[in-house]
Amino acid sequence: MQNNGIKKYLIILIIVLIGIFGVLVFLSVKNLQPQASSPSTSQEGDILSKLSSVMILPDEKNPKIATISDVDKLKTQDQEFYKNAKNGDTIIIYSSIVVIYRSSENKIVNIAPISQDITSTP
Repeated sequence: MQNNGIKKYLIILIIVLIGIFGVLVFLSVKNLQPQASSPSTSQEGDILSKLSSVMILPDEKNPKIATISDVDKLKTQDQEFYKNAKNGDTIIIYSSIVVIYRSSENKIVNIAPISQDITSTP
């Protein structure tokens, strides 16, 4: 009889722990906010046009482009690269370089090469 009571409490405890774990996972996923958002296609063209007026861009079509929306989170990932970046700046990612560009001032905030592991290429 007492054994059944202990089993009930263990089952209830396990269910409660699973529920708590589920809630924690849900909240952590819900709190993941994008650090950058994608501009529209016409905005991308405008940004690349402005950027090409201040630097020679790689001969690559369709670079990845995003607008910084939470610079503080990005600074926790790479403080040196993002040290002068501001919310609203644009990140342009080519296969060989990453550019932070501030279109409001027509300035390049930072440029960094993308290191490629040559041992992983066939």
